Amino acid sequence: MLIKSDARSHPRRQHWPLEPEPNAPYAAPGSAGHLPDALAVEIGDQYAAGVVRRTLCFAGGNENAVHLINALNLADIAAGTPFQKNLLGEDVNGEMWYRSDHQLGITVDAWGNGLLIVSSVDPTPSKPKGAAMAILSTYHLNGTHLADLESRWRTWWRARFPSGE
Repeated sequence: MLIKSDARSHPRRQHWPLEPEPNAPYAAPGSAGHLPDALAVEIGDQYAAGVVRRTLCFAGGNENAVHLINALNLADIAAGTPFQKNLLGEDVNGEMWYRSDHQLGITVDAWGNGLLIVSSVDPTPSKPKGAAMAILSTYHLNGTHLADLESRWRTWWRARFPSGE
């Protein structure tokens, strides 16, 4: 799913970095308990005239118990530290914003100082399909770069989470 939104339109712009609530459970965007408006974070001059934020969102069940942090090779990044990685075929730099056992948030310079948030939970008796989601928030990307990013992530996601997107 591709969501196009004007980054300046959010009523609660906040300055980077935000401090996430310790041990806060993941909640759907727009609901109480959501990460502190992570997708509306002001990063540098992101609210300059004409800057459009584009967001890719992948979500679904996690019947195969995929741990997204490990599957994306991000487990070795310590909170608050810069990193360089190859993320699904794209060399990226950024910084670890926050991390818990099942969630991770990093900045991604290649996405216009964007943000990647991932979360995954294994199946349990109360949630037999488990859950997985990835939110890629981008700035300044041209259509070609965005289409390539969406294609790579969609292909990777479908191979691991066939029941959702």
